[in-house]
Amino acid sequence: MAKVYILAGHGGKDPGAVSYGMKEKEITLVMAKACQEELERHGVTVIMGRTTDTYLEFAEEVAPANNNNVDVALFIHVNAGGGDGSEAFHYPGSINGKKLAELCEKHVKAIGQNSRGVKTASFYVLKHTNMPAVLTEAFFIDNDVDNNIGDTKAEQKKFGVAYAKAILEFFGIPYVENATPVQTPKPATSNTSGSFKVKVKIDDLNIRKGPSTNY
Repeated sequence: MAKVYILAGHGGKDPGAVSYGMKEKEITLVMAKACQEELERHGVTVIMGRTTDTYLEFAEEVAPANNNNVDVALFIHVNAGGGDGSEAFHYPGSINGKKLAELCEKHVKAIGQNSRGVKTASFYVLKHTNMPAVLTEAFFIDNDVDNNIGDTKAEQKKFGVAYAKAILEFFGIPYVENATPVQTPKPATSNTSGSFKVKVKIDDLNIRKGPSTNY
């Protein structure tokens, strides 16, 4: 079965991009965990770079991917600089990196985000991984229009699911919707007739000796 490495960009003392009360390190962690959950639901083994607010040096960011011989690596980020849209980077000359980057943009566009395209870059995490790797920039945190698509946890999770769908398609694994289990209603309690005794403590209680108001 496929094995994937996911790293939520930044963390700890490095908040990443900060704007409108949001921090990149928190957004990327929500996306990464949502991606992990979807992949594991489909039987994919996932190695996480971090699951808490932890700072990692560049070498620490890529070591788990290389040491665990994963098949692909995904580095999740959000952008800054006033632009608009998502983009995905792969290392120059990496055919499978380009394929995965294109799928990431395809599925992000499916949730309503526009794409700035697939690009090449020699970022440390792309250059020093031994497998196809992609670095994504989901949206511009400092663009008050563009960040409307990712300024809530629910929206951030959608990006994580989109990236999971891209990875699943890369491996040829069909995506299965996670339907909410239908709750089977409990059978209604039947009213059965029968005799029973009650004890009533009251001084002025009138009890009929038979049915109807004739008693």
